[in-house]
Amino acid sequence: MKNISSSRNSRFLILYAFMIVSIRFHTHAADVIQSVNSTSDSSSNWNTAIWGAGPSTPVSGSGDTYISDGSITSLLRTGNYTNAYFDNTLKLIHGATLINKSIYVHDADFILEDNSTLSAGDNGNTYLNSTSIYVAGGNSGTLRADSAGRNQTFKSIISGSGTLNTTGVDATSINYIDQTANTFSGLWTVSDSTLVSLSNHSLGTGSFYINSGGVLDIRNSDFSDVHTTSDLTIVSGGSFALNSGITSYFSTVNLDGTVLSAGTYTYSDLDAGQQAFFSDSDGTGSFVVIPEPSTLCLFLAGVLAAACLTGRKI
Repeated sequence: MKNISSSRNSRFLILYAFMIVSIRFHTHAADVIQSVNSTSDSSSNWNTAIWGAGPSTPVSGSGDTYISDGSITSLLRTGNYTNAYFDNTLKLIHGATLINKSIYVHDADFILEDNSTLSAGDNGNTYLNSTSIYVAGGNSGTLRADSAGRNQTFKSIISGSGTLNTTGVDATSINYIDQTANTFSGLWTVSDSTLVSLSNHSLGTGSFYINSGGVLDIRNSDFSDVHTTSDLTIVSGGSFALNSGITSYFSTVNLDGTVLSAGTYTYSDLDAGQQAFFSDSDGTGSFVVIPEPSTLCLFLAGVLAAACLTGRKI
C-alpha cells in the first residue's frame, strides 16, 4: 500500500509542477505595446515604464513580446550604457525605429516588419551573438548606420526570407555582419552605405540589390558555393568590392540592366563600362556567374562525349 500511495503522490507532484509551468507560460505569453515615446536623453529607454496601458517597465525573461508600433510611438531607445539587456522579444512594426545608444546589446530577439529600423545612435554599436533578427517573407526591415563613424556590427543570428535594407548617409556608413550561423535567404539591399561581410555565411544565402551610393564588400569565402541561387544586381552608382584572393559566386549578375554571361571575371576582364560597377584591391579578386543548369548539363555532356571518343581512339 505504501508503494501505491508513494507512486500516486509522485504522479500528483509531477502533474502539479506541469500545471504550474503551463500556467506561468500562458500567463506571460502576451503582447505588450509601447505607449510612451523614448526621449532624446534616453531617460525613457526600453527598460523604463513606457510599456502597456499602465505604463510599466518590461519584465525580464517573461516570454512576452514587446511591440513598438510606429503608428503609435515612432521612437524607442536603448539606454546610454556600455551594455544594454532586454531579455525579451522586441517586435518593431509600422516603421518604428530603435536607436541604439549602447556599445553592446545583449539578449534580445528582434522581429522587423513594415521596414522598421535598427539604427546606430552612437559610435561603435555591436549587437552580440545572444541577439537575433528575423524578417519574415513578404516583410522588410532596415539596418541603418549613420555619419561620424556611427557604424554597427551585427553578431546577431539573422534569419527569414524577407527584405533587409541596409542604409546610412554615404559609403562611410558601415553595417558589418559577423555571424557564421546566419540562414537569411531573402533580399539584401544596400543604399548610401557599405554592407560588409566579416565571416563565412554572414549574409546567409540571400540575393543583393545595390542602389546608387551603396557598396557590397564581401571579405571572406561567404559566397563560394557553385550551386548558389543568389543574384547580384547593381544599379548605376552602386559598387561591388573585389577583395584580394576572394572569389564570389552568383546565379546572375545584372549591371544596371546588362546581364553578364556565365563565366569567371576579374576586374581586368571587364570593359570600362562594366568596371564602373566594381572596385578592385589588387587584381586577385574575382566573381563567377554560374551557368544555367541546362547549359551546365550540355557542357558536362560534351566533356563526357569527348572523353569517350578519346578513349576509343586509344
